[in-house]
Amino acid sequence: MSARGAKNTEAGFWDHRVRSFARGAPAERLIVKDDLVDNMISGIAYLGIHRLNRFVLECLGELEGRHVLDCGCGTGLLSVAMAQKGATVCAADLSLESLRMVRSRSKVNAVEARIHGVCTELEALAFQDASFDHAVGSLLLHHTTSLSTALEELLRVVRPGGKLLFVETSGKNPLLMFARRHILGRWGIEKAGTHQEEPLDGKKIEEIRRSAGGNLEVHYPEFIFFRMLPQYIARMRRDAAMKICSFMDRLVQERIPPLRAFGYYQVLVVKKP
Repeated sequence: MSARGAKNTEAGFWDHRVRSFARGAPAERLIVKDDLVDNMISGIAYLGIHRLNRFVLECLGELEGRHVLDCGCGTGLLSVAMAQKGATVCAADLSLESLRMVRSRSKVNAVEARIHGVCTELEALAFQDASFDHAVGSLLLHHTTSLSTALEELLRVVRPGGKLLFVETSGKNPLLMFARRHILGRWGIEKAGTHQEEPLDGKKIEEIRRSAGGNLEVHYPEFIFFRMLPQYIARMRRDAAMKICSFMDRLVQERIPPLRAFGYYQVLVVKKP
């Protein structure tokens, strides 16, 4: 598939998913609270991704008066959260439905004056050099057709001293990768992504490190592994199973630091010199 075809597929996929999130959802689900749980997406709190987003905001530090690019803004959770802290946010996405969701969400949270949306692709950002203090993204880099081009563009539009922070899936755990390639999307088990995307393995992380001139840190603030089993297999979504799996993930995170890198999520931090 051509790069343009892949982009169109991604945009169509996320248009459909965002419409499904919004269908019949009351306005109060659009409200962004301090816990950063995205109430537009059913069951997302169980996975703990909101704690990864909180880690991103902590890394950004003071946001009052800052200009931030939210790449692949999705449902607009991070865009609104940063605007609530005083940032002016450019919410960028290929999905027009995502941009509509951001507009709705910004109004409900009374930050519409601080957020504007732009339809653009990561490998060819429609902004001038050094337009932003920081850039953030959630589950985006592994969708790109060229990681090096995407990093080059991001570094171009971020000012010296700025940060690029991305919550990303990880391809380091062979068990998770086997399940992704051979189980998800079959036997009624949901596959929440397109076939083109691929989690970032060690090789891709090193490609990002080279593109960033070595200025890359990889963090694992939340170990997410065992709890993915009851999350994806509907018949196992029982309170007892979910509590046990959450406990096992917390145990690894707190007591076995060397295993943290084998969870499904990671946070990448690039500092522009």
